[in-house]
Amino acid sequence: MKILGYVLIASSVLFSSCIYQYNTEINNEDLSSLINFLASDSLKGRLPGTAEDAVLLDFISSEFDAYGIEAPDSGFIQSFDLITGVEISDKNFLKFGETSYIQKEDFYPAAYSASGTFSAELMFCGYGLEINTDEFTRNDFQNLNIDGKWAVILRGIPESEINLDKYNNDRDKVMLAADKGALGVLLVSGENYDSEDKLNLEPEHIPAVSIPVIQIKREVIKDMFSDNLDLKSLEVDLNSKVLNKVIISNEKLDAFLEINKLNTPTANVIGILPGTDPVKSKEWIIIGAHHDHLGMGGRRNSSRMPDTIAVHNGADDNASGIASVIELASYFSSKDLTLERSLLFVTFGAEEKGLVGSKYFVENSPVPIENILAMVNIDMLGRMSPDSILQIGGIGTSAEAKEMVEEINENYHFKLKLSEAGYGPSDHASFYAKDIPVFFFSTGAHQDYHTPFDDIDSLNIEGLRNSSEFISDLVLELDKIDSLSFQEAGSKAGGRAYTGSVTLGIMPDVSGSDDGGLTILAVTKGKPAYNSGMKKGDTIIAIDGNEIGNIYDYMYRLKTYKKGDVIIVTILRNQDEIDLLVQL
Repeated sequence: MKILGYVLIASSVLFSSCIYQYNTEINNEDLSSLINFLASDSLKGRLPGTAEDAVLLDFISSEFDAYGIEAPDSGFIQSFDLITGVEISDKNFLKFGETSYIQKEDFYPAAYSASGTFSAELMFCGYGLEINTDEFTRNDFQNLNIDGKWAVILRGIPESEINLDKYNNDRDKVMLAADKGALGVLLVSGENYDSEDKLNLEPEHIPAVSIPVIQIKREVIKDMFSDNLDLKSLEVDLNSKVLNKVIISNEKLDAFLEINKLNTPTANVIGILPGTDPVKSKEWIIIGAHHDHLGMGGRRNSSRMPDTIAVHNGADDNASGIASVIELASYFSSKDLTLERSLLFVTFGAEEKGLVGSKYFVENSPVPIENILAMVNIDMLGRMSPDSILQIGGIGTSAEAKEMVEEINENYHFKLKLSEAGYGPSDHASFYAKDIPVFFFSTGAHQDYHTPFDDIDSLNIEGLRNSSEFISDLVLELDKIDSLSFQEAGSKAGGRAYTGSVTLGIMPDVSGSDDGGLTILAVTKGKPAYNSGMKKGDTIIAIDGNEIGNIYDYMYRLKTYKKGDVIIVTILRNQDEIDLLVQL
């Protein structure tokens, strides 16, 4: 994928960094040269879908090509789309009686709003909360029938001696209103919540809900209720009590909303080194690392300094891993080495967005997934500490792994920090979910993680070289072994998605579509989902009859339950709807 931007942005750095020769050893100079480009300011933090991302993809594929690494039949680049935002149509309108309102001045749709044409009366619903705990009880919907109406809801939470922060989520309020039968929700900011009454014109994209959602100005709400709604007084009164009267509009609010997903193309890069044995060459060892990072940071990604807009170079996370993969590709393509099994070198896109690239790979693998012997994942290998600690995860995913790495380490004398768990916050988790043994190499987290300070001068290149040599020896051992037996090692339900008090014990696909349900990538033995008969590949579409379209819906529904509750989870399995009884 040669593009003009490749030359314009990076030519001065790129061609000095390419190692267009076979390497019979892994060396510091090569690794440094690669990282100097991969973590340079010219790539602006390697954000998926950007011009710099295209340069990066071309660079990696060019390096593979230069070493004689072969491309799959479809080419080095395995493209996929990443949902990166929404586009709010300028055709949207809001009309109350004879009065029309102006988008961006009077109202603005939420990024997670449903699209369509809507018409209904308005009813004021206070803070839109329903809480029933041992510590606190409140129901803003008591004595209200909002079925088929626009629910007007104050943003924020009332003052309370009890911490109510976990209820301060606009989308959760919308979900509750939808459960109550609301046609749609109008969110309005009280003066205490936002004295300037600003519309959020740059909403963060999160999966859509089933009803329309609009943020609307206070003066507009006042007009719609003909001065029968004193928001300033109500915001104070509702701190201590719920509304004791019904406030409803005398006209219908008509709306047309169109919110379109923005799909941004990005890709994995895949290279093949065929094995030499007629039989064993049909088996594959994957050496992989993710190539994306956080771009310029900000509030819409996982930067730990969200108020700082600066290049997040990601020298350790994960220029170190990409450099190791490229250097290993050069090393194993050397004429002095021959392997019986075949190697796949893969760099994954959009790992920081929820392992999107590796999940796409395992569902669209260029080689039979059942023929993958093992996956070696390299993520943050550039900060070897003075006490030489090398972390290796996934040791419990095959019976042979622990003995294998300990024998290799007799030549290296690392202080090995071994973890049996096959799941983890990196791309190997996608392979573990497919019952593939994994090895996860890292030198660990540090205070510069996901900040602009993860830069080149902080790396230990010598440690990266030694660790990469260790990995090369592991690959050679994997090539020699007769077989590698997969075994489950710890939960497959870990991850970043859910931190509530109860869990089903699943590994959910957080990269799924907005409204198609929540696909289960893995089920943990002994947990509620497993005990109910739930299986890998099932799609959760409802809990207790309430629709589940995505991970956000799932989190909202699940946190309303407590341990010991019995729920009905509706799943799709082979196009059949099945109700499962689950005890949490």
